[in-house]
Amino acid sequence: MAPNAVRSCAAPAASLAREQPREVRVAPVESLGLTGREEFSITGVDNGNSDEVTVRADDKAFRARVRLDTPREREYFQHRGILRYVLRRLLAE
Repeated sequence: MAPNAVRSCAAPAASLAREQPREVRVAPVESLGLTGREEFSITGVDNGNSDEVTVRADDKAFRARVRLDTPREREYFQHRGILRYVLRRLLAE
């Protein structure tokens, strides 16, 4: 893989279960030294309107690209998940 290639970094923390797909721009992603046991926090999401966010994993920090590929995905995010989106639509009927 090219040194500046984009690779996906799955974040297994339960606190990220509501988050959308993200990509980490590092070469290689293993250089972050993540084990999957870190506590993650994400800042800069701005209601789903930002393209990049800052991810902190314990004492490490890196930038990640936010991928909301369709307007519908953006709606799901703004409702904090597809289940809440669907329930709100059902209650509105």
